[in-house]
Amino acid sequence: MVEDLSLLGEFAESAEFLRAYGVVAAQSTPLHSEGGKLLGMLSTHFATPHRPSERELRLLDLYVQQAERVIERRQAMQSLRKSEERLALALQAAVLLRAGNPLADAFCRSRLGGGHGLAFGTLPADARLDAAVERVIPSA
Repeated sequence: MVEDLSLLGEFAESAEFLRAYGVVAAQSTPLHSEGGKLLGMLSTHFATPHRPSERELRLLDLYVQQAERVIERRQAMQSLRKSEERLALALQAAVLLRAGNPLADAFCRSRLGGGHGLAFGTLPADARLDAAVERVIPSA
């Protein structure tokens, strides 16, 4: 917490920059996961020299806790979604392999073997497409 940026020499450059945007005082609180990992920072800026009251600090703590929970929940949802996508790709690969689909090997290498990750619509440059095309458009 810095009640007045202009009073601290180590903030001289920052104070000048922030003053151009109407910021004279600032308070920053780190956001941490339950495991202690830094998630981000919640900063509050003031147009005049300011020291937050005890009530403001208690409210800030509540906001910080809520922000931490929201961020962690969002990260968990993204992780679950990514896991579901990988499981769906593995299932698709299993179906293709079991059916003897000519693109099964290319599909597995491009989606499950790294390289393109979960990208859709890309196949390795050496993928043999002739059998797949023959299956869709049989030659007369």
